[in-house]
Amino acid sequence: MSTAAATVPSTPPTLSDYWNGNADWVLYKYYPTSVYGPGNSGFGAGSSIRVGPDGAWEWFYRTTIAPTSDCTSAGLQAATVVRRSTDQGQTWSAEAPVVTPSPGTPWSCAGTDGDAVWTGSEWIYLFQCETNPSDTSDGTWGQLWNACVFYDKSPDPTKGTWAPLVDHPVWGDYPGGYDPWNSICTDMSKRCASLAGGTGRVNQAGTPSIFENPADPGWYFVDFHGLDANGNLDEGIAKTQNFITYVAGSGQDLPDDAIYTKLDSAGWDEPEENWPAGDVGGGGDSIMYNASDGMFYNLVEVANNAYCTSATISDFGILRASSTSKTVWEQPDLPGRENPIIYSQQQGNSAETYTARCLPGYSKLFTDPSSGKTFMSFVGGSNANNEGVYVYTLVRNLLVNGTAWRCTTAAPWHLVNPSAPASDLGISRDGDWSSNDGCYLGFSSDITQTMTLAPGRVSSIAVTGEFAGRISVLSPPQGYLSLSDPLGATIDVELDQRTAAGQNVGHEVVPVVLPTTGSYVAMPSTIVTVNSSATSLTFTVALNGSSSLSVLADGMTVQPQATTQAQAPGSGSGSGPAAGKGKGKRKRKRKVLLGSRALFAPIGAGWGSQHPSKISGGGDPSGLVTKLRWRGWGGSRALGHGLNAIFKPGGGYYRRRVTIELRAYDLGRCTKHGSLAYRKLAAREPSHPGGRDGKWFAWAGRKTIC
Repeated sequence: MSTAAATVPSTPPTLSDYWNGNADWVLYKYYPTSVYGPGNSGFGAGSSIRVGPDGAWEWFYRTTIAPTSDCTSAGLQAATVVRRSTDQGQTWSAEAPVVTPSPGTPWSCAGTDGDAVWTGSEWIYLFQCETNPSDTSDGTWGQLWNACVFYDKSPDPTKGTWAPLVDHPVWGDYPGGYDPWNSICTDMSKRCASLAGGTGRVNQAGTPSIFENPADPGWYFVDFHGLDANGNLDEGIAKTQNFITYVAGSGQDLPDDAIYTKLDSAGWDEPEENWPAGDVGGGGDSIMYNASDGMFYNLVEVANNAYCTSATISDFGILRASSTSKTVWEQPDLPGRENPIIYSQQQGNSAETYTARCLPGYSKLFTDPSSGKTFMSFVGGSNANNEGVYVYTLVRNLLVNGTAWRCTTAAPWHLVNPSAPASDLGISRDGDWSSNDGCYLGFSSDITQTMTLAPGRVSSIAVTGEFAGRISVLSPPQGYLSLSDPLGATIDVELDQRTAAGQNVGHEVVPVVLPTTGSYVAMPSTIVTVNSSATSLTFTVALNGSSSLSVLADGMTVQPQATTQAQAPGSGSGSGPAAGKGKGKRKRKRKVLLGSRALFAPIGAGWGSQHPSKISGGGDPSGLVTKLRWRGWGGSRALGHGLNAIFKPGGGYYRRRVTIELRAYDLGRCTKHGSLAYRKLAAREPSHPGGRDGKWFAWAGRKTIC
């Protein structure tokens, strides 16, 4: 029998996999302002996570302090701090200072919004610096943002001493200063000059992001934004060998024009942004070289305003080029991958009023060499409660838009029973109701998606998802789920495997109890063995209980695994012919009964026994199930299939019996010293022979079968 371990890449997916539709962004970690930046109104701004020489993550970001007398008109002073993580972002050290505003320096009021790199001998931090913007008596450094640079010799940037590499700005718009835009927008044939209405009208090079180009060793490349006299934002590239002097506009691997302007986002799919005048171009950006395809990827911010106001709306898109000398970069055109890939933090078309304005912002791309994983971070939050820094990673996902990353209903989700009352399915953009601060999938009937599979190419898959519930998806959300229902607020995540002939060769059921608080719950981590003859997988979320139940879903993935892994407890036992096989002795199954023998006594049948082939309440035929077969017996849940008689609408029974599905759960004891037993039983079946299954219901309307 062939296995798939060798056909699924053993390395994590890269940006080229995302571009080609074979990977999705999923939330990796969320760092809330309330925990990491209490009292810090600038937390997360200028956020940049870089991997140091010893493999630790180093997180640079803005902090604010009370202004000194020469900066009181600015309202605050912005500094930069760093934290360190030795466990890939799971925990972080305390803050350590990097840049602290100091009177009489070019950073007397602000030193922030920069990027860091380890050169092999020292850390470099290149950042925006500002003196008092209202003090016109000292014109030495001008009234606009400049760029300054600090360094630290210690491999651990939280332990060393940071100091200025030079005591003056390395670029800026002060008299005698160097502005890279003056070397780029040199004539009206350049897009940046044309949009600005002339040369010399683009300045304020800021928010630098550092990256390396393997074709140009010994140089460090820096991308940055610029602002023109018409309020447009552009993005450019310069390079340096010492972080003091820079080259732009001409030279090896340098573009002779802006690499991003508002012209590049003119065709973006932004129908919900309600931008009558469109956006003004690119602000914060992050470029990273991707070795798997030799391409440079640019994560760029677009906004409808160059300044941070309550009406500022920003999105992020991704572009790529084969060379940093390109001035027009390629954009994704694969359905489901079009820009933008990150939407503004607002509900529908109406901007919210909240403290976290101008979000999302300050994005960065980076990789972890120890794991090979690709990450993306940015500051997000659709209200003050969920403001913070979000870190995402790429995963291989067979589901299309299962993570609800794209705010579109174009993904191939289907309602199992679209004719059911109040059936609804859609993806909405609302950070308050999403588990990852973006979009979420909402539905009020069972949903399904089928994925094709090459036989024998995948040996096992990991199934994940996050879910919440609410009373009605059709009304404005007033609170999360709070239902009184015989089955409780539950769903089943199901995965079916079928051959080309339609034969079912695997059926997994993972029960999920929805939370009654304002949060999502993750389904149990489940590894499923894939039958070597399976040509399709069908992922279904089945709703149990009240007809008013609707579900919010996010982060759903079906991830092919590079190596065969053992099934997780509770992941089922019917995954194909290999299920239950292995070396050594088979473990003895524990004794588990179906409810109590006293149920429907003395005329009932099957109750209080192990995996009965028939159950009956002793009454009419609708209470009799025959030819009953079980899967997963002895686990936390058991799934059964049998034959049952159902009523005709006008009375009597259909001659042809239907297949009924049973779910036994709530493992415990019916009496204090009794055997283990399933104490609850749910069922679902079609309303007529050949029809689709209806909703789950409690067997005989009973809350317990004890």
